[in-house]
Amino acid sequence: MQRNNRCTEDPHYHGVRCRRSKRVVKKNGDRNISFTNIPERATKYFRDVVTTMIDAQWRFFLTIFSMSYVSSWFIFAVCWYLISYTHGDLDSNLQDIKTFRSCVVGCDSFADFFLFSLETQVSIGYGSKFVTEECPEGVFLITLQVIVGIGINGAMAGIVYAKMTKPARHVSVMNFSRKAVICLRNSKLCLIFRICDVNYSHVVGTKVTAFWFEERFSPEGEKLRNLQHTLKLPNDGNVFLIFPTTVCHVIDATSPLYNLTQKQLYEKKFELLVTLTGSSRTTGQLTQCRTSYLPKEILWGHRFVNMVSYKKSEEVYEVDHEKFDDVIEFETPSVSACELDAAIDESESDIPSVYYNENLNYIGHCVTEDYDKLTDLETFCQPTGLTRSQSEQYTIRLQGISNERLIASGKSSS
Repeated sequence: MQRNNRCTEDPHYHGVRCRRSKRVVKKNGDRNISFTNIPERATKYFRDVVTTMIDAQWRFFLTIFSMSYVSSWFIFAVCWYLISYTHGDLDSNLQDIKTFRSCVVGCDSFADFFLFSLETQVSIGYGSKFVTEECPEGVFLITLQVIVGIGINGAMAGIVYAKMTKPARHVSVMNFSRKAVICLRNSKLCLIFRICDVNYSHVVGTKVTAFWFEERFSPEGEKLRNLQHTLKLPNDGNVFLIFPTTVCHVIDATSPLYNLTQKQLYEKKFELLVTLTGSSRTTGQLTQCRTSYLPKEILWGHRFVNMVSYKKSEEVYEVDHEKFDDVIEFETPSVSACELDAAIDESESDIPSVYYNENLNYIGHCVTEDYDKLTDLETFCQPTGLTRSQSEQYTIRLQGISNERLIASGKSSS
């Protein structure tokens, strides 16, 4: 067993630290793309403040969170100060007049007005500071500040909840195997990678999509960067992640890997981008996690180790997650899938055909010429010189004919 194995024929591996390869998406799923010279870039973020705040990093959000409260307290403190100043509350001569009533009682400096603004908005309690009905503008301002305070509290509480329950945080616990492999499966070359729901978050409607990115030149000589091709996956990529799952792409004539040999695979410049899309069972919101594989991260002639076993003593399936990235060598031809299919087709054409007439009398290689007495496969003499693959196909074809004869004989007897 080899963990995090690397193919010995991988030209990128030389036993020393190599230069980091170019990739569109990092292994952790972060986008490795930087946009520059975007007109009105700053205003575009603030046109959708809520989305910007939810997607922002926590340190940036906490700064905005704190500044929104402090700035509102400061702005209203300035407004209260101006109202008191214009009304003459800060004039010591007017304070000596017994009939004079202040708009805000107990505030003699800007620090007092700031504390008054804070106490008003968060409902701490005034103490010796309070508003009188002497100034209509004071009544209006305190009403406005209470409404603004409730709005800020609601907005910040909603954004904090959205960030903490962000579906991406749940789906991001999905593990992708560090390597992908290419091996034979059902006599076909297949590209395989593994995914696993580590924390059993039970993402609903899980779908896996694989994109092939490569650079090509058009017949006119134009360089086409990051040309995309969607790889075909079983069940259209729909998976049920109750177990760690291997996702298999059969390399057929529609696959961009169809004409690539093992050597050409490692020499070619491409990137395989894999996305997993699903809805959080808790919030119901759609989200996506992703990773990518470069040529040096695809192991030819390997397969993944089985990590699921059944414990009879406890009557439960056991998943050994330490084997998640483990691979073992598997005998696989180094030719392309195109060459492999051509070789199989050629070998099939060399297999002697077995025919039968409308009365189900066999015409083919057999020991006896009395075809009506043929009842089982033992009476057939298999042609010599067949390879193992040809022999298996020959036997399968005989079994199919035998089954049809049994069905036909049953109908005739009835």
